[in-house]
Amino acid sequence: MIDKKQEVAFLADEFKLSARRAAALIAGTPEEAGELTMEQLEAEKNRDPYGDVPVPVSPEEHEIEGNGGLQKTVVRRENKASRTGP
Repeated sequence: MIDKKQEVAFLADEFKLSARRAAALIAGTPEEAGELTMEQLEAEKNRDPYGDVPVPVSPEEHEIEGNGGLQKTVVRRENKASRTGP
């Protein structure tokens, strides 16, 4: 038996059909098409588009004491060149 909800979701996701059009293609009656449309719209509303994307690391985790809030450390060196300046 074919799961009509999965078929509607497949058509809507893979072929970019509207939920209404996909349900009309799959359903046998207009009432069934309306039910499938509402279920697909509810599923799309509850879907997290970024659910499987990795989250970047927070900058606060890399904070260094006494760095003044800079993201990169400041390397402090003395210039020992003999011919600097006027």
